[in-house]
Amino acid sequence: MFSSRPLFFFKSSALRGALLQALCVAGLFSSPVYAGSDIEPRNAEEAQRQNQYAEKIPADIYRRWVDYVKASEPEKQVWLHTLEENLGGYYFPVLLTQTLFGPRPYYEPADPWAYVKDNPALPRVLIIGDSISRSYTVRVRRQLTGKANVHRAPANCGPTGNFLTNGEIWLNQNGSNHWDFIIFNFGVHDGKKVEGYEERLRQVVARLKKTGAKEIFWVRTTPWGKDATVFDGPAGDVSQLTNTLSDRVAKDEGLTVIDAHALMMPLIPTGLNKKDFTHWSTDAYAVLADFIAKTVEPSLTTR
Repeated sequence: MFSSRPLFFFKSSALRGALLQALCVAGLFSSPVYAGSDIEPRNAEEAQRQNQYAEKIPADIYRRWVDYVKASEPEKQVWLHTLEENLGGYYFPVLLTQTLFGPRPYYEPADPWAYVKDNPALPRVLIIGDSISRSYTVRVRRQLTGKANVHRAPANCGPTGNFLTNGEIWLNQNGSNHWDFIIFNFGVHDGKKVEGYEERLRQVVARLKKTGAKEIFWVRTTPWGKDATVFDGPAGDVSQLTNTLSDRVAKDEGLTVIDAHALMMPLIPTGLNKKDFTHWSTDAYAVLADFIAKTVEPSLTTR
């Protein structure tokens, strides 16, 4: 029987991910990465030593987070520790602030990284992707309420290389890495360094197929640009660099394609962010989320 304590104390998420993957492949580890009470800090000093975001989260605030985690049910504690380990210095402090301080009371259904307690009568759905997918997660989950347990990876997943490093952590939620359906995308971050993208994407798909998923949905990368030329026409749309490659992978691997790119193209003038040329307005994300939910929903009854 392997203890999860050593995994928690690896400072490098890459090392943790590699070790966890090796254990899973060997069939020696299937439980969550955090055991719970065996490593809970006993006082404020110990809590702060555990605080990997000390430069952003003061000791007294972090202690409140520790108390919040300890007061949660055991399975939720596992998830909260996983978030703390994986969200990083931008997203985790935001999550902590929203959870502890407002709006009051904390409204879990509005949090893309909210703990999802599985209803065993419903299929398990996992969303993997970058900040685009994070922004549509809540609405997809809401649209599929009562029809699926909709989880998302505990990270802004970034490029495909991040999956190869941390994917085992993302896949293991609520003590299981079995999924009935997976919705995933990589493209924006890989578009900044396209070399090797297709090969890495094939490796990702190969691992996702081992989860037992009945159907895997590939979300084509939405339009984005390096500058304002994205508003002038297709020539400024950098997403074509990766979509051309991922289209081939999706066809070869038999993935169900959700063409988010075609959906969002007409929304570029009014919905695409005019500062970063990548993200979208709230209304545009709603259109995308509804499209994804409607595409996935018919498959849920074929679990």
